[in-house]
Amino acid sequence: MFHCLARAVADALMGKGHNDAWHQIYRSLEHGNAKNACRNSQAMHRFPPEVRDFAGTFIVLQKARERADYALDGRYYKLDVAGLAQAFILPYFLVDGPED
Repeated sequence: MFHCLARAVADALMGKGHNDAWHQIYRSLEHGNAKNACRNSQAMHRFPPEVRDFAGTFIVLQKARERADYALDGRYYKLDVAGLAQAFILPYFLVDGPED
């Protein structure tokens, strides 16, 4: 989801051409800043429900990623990851929208 967000930001600012400026914008998004923005309820209430849903999903998946990366006793199995993908990520790819 993070990379979907980074791509959407770069596309919105630079168009879909992947030149040096596009790559710089894409790589400038930081996980922590994105998560904090998604957690900002005062700002998020101004957005449509789809954006708020995306933000909530981003937070859930970011926490799961942090657990996977940093929890020494944590373990993710393929079934766990598949469940996260099915519940949270797949719905974003099944909506009708502009084609890339």
